[in-house]
Amino acid sequence: MRTHTKGSRSMQNKKSGMTAPPYLWAEGLLDDSEWVNSYIKSVLSWPENCTLTTKERHIIGLGKAIAYLWEPGVLIHIDQTLNSGANLREVNDTIRVSAITAGLADLDYVLQQLNSLGLNYANQKKKTKDRYGIPLSKNIITFLASNQKLFENFLNTVRIIFEKTALEPRLQQLVCLAVSSVKGWKHGIRVHSKLAAKAGATREEIMHVVVSVFKTGVSTSMQVGFRYPCYTPDMSKYRLIYDSYARSRSKAGVKQLEFESLL
Repeated sequence: MRTHTKGSRSMQNKKSGMTAPPYLWAEGLLDDSEWVNSYIKSVLSWPENCTLTTKERHIIGLGKAIAYLWEPGVLIHIDQTLNSGANLREVNDTIRVSAITAGLADLDYVLQQLNSLGLNYANQKKKTKDRYGIPLSKNIITFLASNQKLFENFLNTVRIIFEKTALEPRLQQLVCLAVSSVKGWKHGIRVHSKLAAKAGATREEIMHVVVSVFKTGVSTSMQVGFRYPCYTPDMSKYRLIYDSYARSRSKAGVKQLEFESLL
């Protein structure tokens, strides 16, 4: 299904339409064909028995790329998501629910650290889950309960991950689960795996999403590690990002050139 040769750069995943990443042609990698084949199957591919569609895989991949703050991955998955039949509303809502989930994970972690240091915040407990139907972590509920105005604004922001969006409920919860898994957020993994199952996700789909964090983590690290060896063997040829903006005559590029003329 997937082939590769040292003299060719035509490796492609036929199901997703994605070509193999350029770093596979870094010096010596293709000499270890057994490792490359295993890498392609375990990192660059989803399991053969995975029932997620190509569109769903890229939407979930977009969520993970956002959680890893990996901009090239975000761009790739947005393109592939649209190419797979998604519309812009689905892409936009994927970005929103991913960002909110990542923020909740970070906030919960910080509040846990405050607790461990004995820096207790307001110890007011309200049954927020029952009142609003939003299963936030105990740490977050306790922290926000002392400031009702802040609490209301906060809830209005985060409720999107539990309410109807352009994404169908099952896929939306799988995206939140993927982001929670990237962040190592126990509360999020527990809540979103249950909500995904309730929305119709199978046990296998939930497990494939959780385990796919390995795929994204390894491939992201490989791209970061091989960025210079692959793309800039001669540092005199290195091109800064704004150069490509300038060549395309984008506003960002034009502004950058105007700034440089002042230096």
